[in-house]
Amino acid sequence: MVDSLRSPGVAAIGGSVVIALVPAVVAAQAGRTEPAEAIPHWLVLGLIMLGPAVIGAIGVARRSRAALVAAAGSCIPVSVLSVATMPIVVPALLFLVAARAAPPASRPTSWLAAMAAAVLAGGSLFALILNTETRCWLAFETAAGMDYRVVSEADAARPLGGPGGPVAAGCDGGEFTARGVLVAAALFGGAVAAAGAASRGRPGSA
Repeated sequence: MVDSLRSPGVAAIGGSVVIALVPAVVAAQAGRTEPAEAIPHWLVLGLIMLGPAVIGAIGVARRSRAALVAAAGSCIPVSVLSVATMPIVVPALLFLVAARAAPPASRPTSWLAAMAAAVLAGGSLFALILNTETRCWLAFETAAGMDYRVVSEADAARPLGGPGGPVAAGCDGGEFTARGVLVAAALFGGAVAAAGAASRGRPGSA
């Protein structure tokens, strides 16, 4: 029973980690040609998208059917983000296969905790991507290289060139806010705690 649980469970964890890193890597590549972000988009997005993997790891370690089902459910919000993240439905199915091999939940409240874990994990992702702002900047050429300065949208529309003037300007939408990151982190922590509660009483075995 252990092998029939761990094999698909570990495969699901690995797959969800890889898929979570896809948008993070894309964001990191895109950010190389822009001013440095106050909140690294790629790092925060990658960490928050690891929710299914973290919850799944708890489920596999504790052989918890409820936590493994929660891991599968937490894959759904990730799958709707983009075409690149849709393949996470495969790890979701593997989590369900592992859940089927796990012992039944010992407490009815385990399923309530599992539901909370899936909802909170999805909420952490959407709290992050829905709390964004537009950041405008000007680029000045200096002896040390390009100097980027964050400015208002009105200042970004100023003419380019001239003595000491900016040589480039732009506005980037979708920048994460400190508030969004804090809310997402709190919800993510709640999801992990709920997954732990869902798996309570199901210690792992070798």
